[in-house]
Amino acid sequence: MSSGDEHTRLAIASIGSIVAGAVAALFVPLRFVLIGAVACMVGELLLSPDLDHPAGCRAFRRWWILRAIWIPYQSLVRHRSPWSHWPIIGTAGRLAYLGVPLYGAACLVGGPEAVPELHRWATTHWREIVAVVAGVELSAVLHLVGDL
Repeated sequence: MSSGDEHTRLAIASIGSIVAGAVAALFVPLRFVLIGAVACMVGELLLSPDLDHPAGCRAFRRWWILRAIWIPYQSLVRHRSPWSHWPIIGTAGRLAYLGVPLYGAACLVGGPEAVPELHRWATTHWREIVAVVAGVELSAVLHLVGDL
């Protein structure tokens, strides 16, 4: 079982290798690789699978004043359950937990014209969105590897 410091060190070391490998293989344009790398670090530092831990974790403390938004999540999701720690399912759950209220707030603030504008933006920037989701998912997978 890794500590928070070990999880972060593993993520940082892995990101360098993945970025170098992706650029060297010329498989993905550098812009998307960098977006994914930054998203992986954000995932490690702020969107850890351990956000479900009732005693809190480093990622929980890093939210400072906004950490209160994760308290309902901690009571809804059991620690190390499939809903928080499984690949894809856990990441999708955390992103939805954050994204749905943010989307709703953007629609409320922006009025009726915000909905088509948000959809237009998402369809225009789908590659960046995929890079962000892939980076956050990579951080979750690295976290799980560290837990083995």
